[in-house]
Amino acid sequence: MSEHEPPDRAELLPDTVEDKPLFLIVKKWLELEGLSFDLLDPMTDIAEPQTTLRLPIQGRIGKWICILRILEKTERIVVYSVLPDKAEDDHQRHRLYELLSWFNYGLILGNFEIDPRDGEVRYKTSLDVEGVTVGDALLRNLLFSNFFSMDRYWDAIYEGIDTQRDLMDIVFDAESNSDPENALMVQDQHVH
Repeated sequence: MSEHEPPDRAELLPDTVEDKPLFLIVKKWLELEGLSFDLLDPMTDIAEPQTTLRLPIQGRIGKWICILRILEKTERIVVYSVLPDKAEDDHQRHRLYELLSWFNYGLILGNFEIDPRDGEVRYKTSLDVEGVTVGDALLRNLLFSNFFSMDRYWDAIYEGIDTQRDLMDIVFDAESNSDPENALMVQDQHVH
C-alpha cells in the first residue's frame, strides 16, 4: 500500500474481541465511519459495569441521540435511538403502547420501548458478540439498522402522539412507505 492510499478497514479492525477490548473495536469503527461521539461517565453502580457512548444522529426525517452501551464482561453491545420528545400525558402514552406494539409485532431486528414513567420512546438493537468476529459489517448492520428503523417510524410515532388518527391507519402508512432494498444505503447517506 502506498502512503497515499487509504488504509484497509479490515486491517484497522481486529479480527475478534479477544484481540482488543470491545470498546476499542467499537470506538475505532465509529471513527472510521466519521460518526462523532461523547464518552459518558462509566456506569459502575449496576450489576455489570458498562461503557456508554452518546452519538448525535441526523436521519432523513429527524435528529436524535443514540446511546451505545458496551458490556465488556459479557461481550454485548446495545444500541438505543432515543426520540427527542416524550409522550407527556397518559392518553398519549396509552396510544403509543398500542402503536409500538403493532410496530414491534412485525419487526425482525430490534424493538421499540416506551418508559411508562415519563413517556420516553427508544428503539433498541443489540448483539451478543462472544466468540464472534467483530468487524465492519457486523457493527454497520447493528447500528444502521437501528438508525433506519427510528427514521422509518419517526413520523408515525409523532402522529400517534399528536393526533387522534386511527392507529391501524398509521401502522399501515408507516409500513407501506418504505424501500427495504435501499434502507441501509439511504440511511448511511443521511446519518453522516
